[in-house]
Amino acid sequence: MHGHTRFVRCVTFSPDGRTLVTAAEDGTARVWNVTDPRKPRLTSVLAPGGGEIAGTAFAPDGRLLAVWDQRTAGLWDLTDPGAPRLLSRISEGGPHVTTASFRPDGRTLVTSTGESGSLRFWDIGEPGSPRELPSPFRSDPLTGGVFSPDNRRLAAFHRTDKTVWLIDVDDIRHPAKTTQLTASGSWLYTIVFDAEGHRLAAGAADSKALLWDLSGGPATPTVLTGHTNPVPAVAFGPGGDTLATGGNDFTVRLRDTRLDRVTARVCDSAYPRISRAQWAQHFPAVDFGPPCPATRAEPAGRDPGRGAGWSDRSDLPVVRAGTLRAAADPRL
Repeated sequence: MHGHTRFVRCVTFSPDGRTLVTAAEDGTARVWNVTDPRKPRLTSVLAPGGGEIAGTAFAPDGRLLAVWDQRTAGLWDLTDPGAPRLLSRISEGGPHVTTASFRPDGRTLVTSTGESGSLRFWDIGEPGSPRELPSPFRSDPLTGGVFSPDNRRLAAFHRTDKTVWLIDVDDIRHPAKTTQLTASGSWLYTIVFDAEGHRLAAGAADSKALLWDLSGGPATPTVLTGHTNPVPAVAFGPGGDTLATGGNDFTVRLRDTRLDRVTARVCDSAYPRISRAQWAQHFPAVDFGPPCPATRAEPAGRDPGRGAGWSDRSDLPVVRAGTLRAAADPRL
């Protein structure tokens, strides 16, 4: 897909997977019809007029698009992708918006603003006239706020202590911090929930990706290595069992998040399993108990129900990842 004249900062699929928005440092966002992904078709171009566009996000209904640039954020009506309409501007004249996220109920938008971080909540029940809601986090150095799929939690990165906070937003007018999650001690570029809200992933400046189990698991993350440069993009597959991480080393890595499948793949690569004689040689004080089964497991490949588009390779080329944001087509 061609047309942008400068670095592309963001790509965002609509919820139905038929529309793709690309946003770039040339100050434009391009709307593409990708019903046939082999033949994407440009339908319209947005030019908000605020300089480099940092990001875009679709509302759950797929008709409302948030676009934020160096000066402000705006809500656009994309009911007709060929004729987008600007409905309103948010945070105009205030600190610039760095990220934004729609609540899954579609009635609230959270924005992260300013260099030091500040979470602001907006009632967008009437998208033509958004109204700011009270927030106890206007002076907290929190950024990168993202809602959980069940509407009840918000995850945000704390700029000062480099941790992640889970915030109870069940009552959006009285949000409250509940859980602090340790991270890698480095800057986090982006945070995402899986489709069930049971896991949280983040990409870090120290070339690591982080994965937390929020269903009773430890507050410390599983650290995913392999990239050799910062990881500004992470995205879960629709089923949540695949995590894509995009790095500034120009690679995308697909990672299996299911322990049983990872274990099966390790055992398959170690076949045949350790023998009794080998066990006695290396572990003489331990009763024979090999961790892998005696027979070779079925190859741990693609789920039968997973659609085309998710490769089983661990590394794939990526175009350029200076400030990359990953997006998974919801149809996959």
